[in-house]
Amino acid sequence: MPKKRIAAAALAVAAAVGTSVLSGAQLIPLPDIPLPGPPPAPMPNYTFQGPIEAKYAQTGPWATSLLEPGDACDREGNPCAIFYPTRLGFNAQTGEYGFSHPVISIAGGTSTGTTADPRPLQDVAPYEPYLRHLASWGFVVVLTRDGWTSTGETVSDAADYMVAKNDQPGSRFYRKLDTANMGMMGFSQGGGSAAALLAAQNPRFKTYVSGQGVGQLFGAILSLYLLDNPMSTGLLSLTNVSKGSIFYVGSTTDFPVSGLDTNLTYYLTTSNQVDKVMGVLDSYPHPTVLGNPGCTTAESCARNPYRGLGVAWMLWKLRGVQDAGSIFRQGGEFAKFQLSNPDWTMRLSNVQ
Repeated sequence: MPKKRIAAAALAVAAAVGTSVLSGAQLIPLPDIPLPGPPPAPMPNYTFQGPIEAKYAQTGPWATSLLEPGDACDREGNPCAIFYPTRLGFNAQTGEYGFSHPVISIAGGTSTGTTADPRPLQDVAPYEPYLRHLASWGFVVVLTRDGWTSTGETVSDAADYMVAKNDQPGSRFYRKLDTANMGMMGFSQGGGSAAALLAAQNPRFKTYVSGQGVGQLFGAILSLYLLDNPMSTGLLSLTNVSKGSIFYVGSTTDFPVSGLDTNLTYYLTTSNQVDKVMGVLDSYPHPTVLGNPGCTTAESCARNPYRGLGVAWMLWKLRGVQDAGSIFRQGGEFAKFQLSNPDWTMRLSNVQ
């Protein structure tokens, strides 16, 4: 069986047990392999942990735009999609110009291919609502359309691309970006990329969010058959990290991709020299970041655990917004200890 087909089989098995891949591409048909298990569950009705999370789950004060330049933004020649505040350089919270926008580089999930197109580009549309949400809070958000972000080099390249645009006269981003404050978010395979970039102490990023990140076991299966693009996250290197910070998010029903075992292993292995927080959702589907496709109102669509928490984490780490950061401290709105919670099975934080 060809390497790509075997890798697709591994992904298909994950999908069969309720962990569908974050991609609009179709899994390669495998009629000779039975795929038992329930279909992916819809997202539950999420309850905000408090007023601060609820505030940042609402759309922010910046109007947003999408730019798809078409030129290569990473070493593999992939284009990027850029979500940004329409009035660049304007602070919609104060009404003043001269604002520099922090940058968030995004790694999406695995884009499985076909024989004719083994490595399709990452789909933009499924991520658009969430990436626009980030941009509405003043961030410039760049998504490399690499469908196999692996150890994260292309995600770092996309950040470098934005640094170049900030330095390029005539660019709409010229001197509008805060290139000293850049973060990275990854989902599914991209969540593994977030852990890998932290482990490698990538100098470009100050902080990370690893959402439904691929664990070592599942990543090792892919590595066996994708030798040109291994999914090694450098787990042991996480014990030595001395700069950066990371927020791990997974779900109890996301085994074998990103269950309680995966995220607890990531959290416990990551050095206590850096701020680290972990949250494991109870019975949420794998592509939770994509939101609830059945939502019909702004309020119901906002009830996604990634919306408020992701914005709050990045506002804290990239802009120093203290009320946003307070929820992640031990005893804070998100990280407080509770014996039972309808949405979170486990939440851990080393932030004092």
